[in-house]
Amino acid sequence: MSYEVLARKWRPRSFPELVGQDHVGRALVNALDTDRLHHAYLFAGTRGVGKTTIARILAKSLNCERHGVSSEPCGECGACQEVDAGRFVDLIEVDALARQAADLEPVLGELLALLHQLALAQTVPGALDESIGDADRVRALAERIDPADVQLYYQIGTLGRRDLGWAPDPRTGLEMTLLRMLAFRPAGASDVQAPGAGSTGGGLDAGADKAAEGGGAASA
Repeated sequence: MSYEVLARKWRPRSFPELVGQDHVGRALVNALDTDRLHHAYLFAGTRGVGKTTIARILAKSLNCERHGVSSEPCGECGACQEVDAGRFVDLIEVDALARQAADLEPVLGELLALLHQLALAQTVPGALDESIGDADRVRALAERIDPADVQLYYQIGTLGRRDLGWAPDPRTGLEMTLLRMLAFRPAGASDVQAPGAGSTGGGLDAGADKAAEGGGAASA
């Protein structure tokens, strides 16, 4: 049996399993339960606080084959298992941290290019650029969904609170998405308490306290 890093082996796979991020989990659960999902979510914090973990749980909540859009994904269907394994066709991760990217602009440019390729593959299937790394996944995604039913959810994780440069090309709507983004600052290690020990010290960024109480629909 191949070795698996403990952080990945014991990665939380549902909202109840999150430790120390009650404020984020509560806001997202309310948004899912009341069908008031925001246009985009920004998770900010240092390495290891749960940005990718929360993003994957949200991805399962949106794509679960048994429960549909729900705050309680089954964790057992094909979609949930593929999200956990990092190979779900409907979830494209652009990992800047793995490339040690200091500037977010190239990363946003890569995300924009992928979205443009998806739209292009749906309208002109033979025009897909084979040079992009996720060409096969983009093609498979384009074949699975009807262009009229496309609903994109953006999730961006950053190591700190810094400005996100505007996308150079507004045709995918990414600029408007950034304007309407709802930001979360996951609690750090010093904020985490043992389960049942009371509330944590982590807080939401501007507008997110209202989102936690009202279903995650706060406007930027």
